[in-house]
Amino acid sequence: MTSETPNKLSLSRFEELLDQHGSDATGWPATERDAAQALLTMSAEARSLQQRAAETDQRLSQWQSPEASPGFRRRLLADFAAQQPAPSWLGLLMRQLGGARLAMPAMAAAMVLGIMVGNWLPMDGSSVDDVASDDALSLLQYDLGEEGEW
Repeated sequence: MTSETPNKLSLSRFEELLDQHGSDATGWPATERDAAQALLTMSAEARSLQQRAAETDQRLSQWQSPEASPGFRRRLLADFAAQQPAPSWLGLLMRQLGGARLAMPAMAAAMVLGIMVGNWLPMDGSSVDDVASDDALSLLQYDLGEEGEW
């Protein structure tokens, strides 16, 4: 069994531990706990710092936040409502008309219409039957121009 000497802890680091973790050493990092206990046994100033931290911990544990007055609550809610951006006319219209309840049927109708139009068009890439093939070629030539470039 090897005997390890505890790491030396400076008084300023001890004070940081008190500020960060409180006066109860069980909440301190395990790596510094033994060195802090050794410093407490050797230093009266460290014991004084721990006593003050314990008093502060006790006061903080007994402190309760005061209840907000009804007037303060009303002012706070009024300020919050005043900071909210005004809704747009489109947002108001959508809300009055039912929001998604309006948009979903319109989207469904557009989808059905797209499927129906897609089924009515010929699948082989040919155009409507009443256009003669010569007329279609002349339109294509007109669109391509004289050189035949896009």
